[in-house]
Amino acid sequence: ARFAPMTDDFLITASKDMTAMFWDSRSEKVISTLAGHHEAVMDACISPTNPNNALTCSMDGTVRLWDVRANAGCTSVLKDHIGCVWSACFDSEGTSILTASHDSTSLIYDQ
Repeated sequence: ARFAPMTDDFLITASKDMTAMFWDSRSEKVISTLAGHHEAVMDACISPTNPNNALTCSMDGTVRLWDVRANAGCTSVLKDHIGCVWSACFDSEGTSILTASHDSTSLIYDQ
């Protein structure tokens, strides 16, 4: 689980039920359920520059980018790893994504 970098008003959680949830920490209510992975979600984070953008990574070997507003959905799927993706994060400017996988690789994506 992680708070949004710009504000503690939002947080995101990853789950073995193949979803991530985007929460309003003040009301303790789920704003959006991010569903689309085919195995457990290992990590999730919120963009440091836009709290409406998030990413998740999964045992299914993919990284997904999301627009979390009212379940707007997955905007992109990155499928370059051949093993479980253990972690994924945005850089401090929100313009690149770093991933680390069980396939012994790390990849950097420019958005």
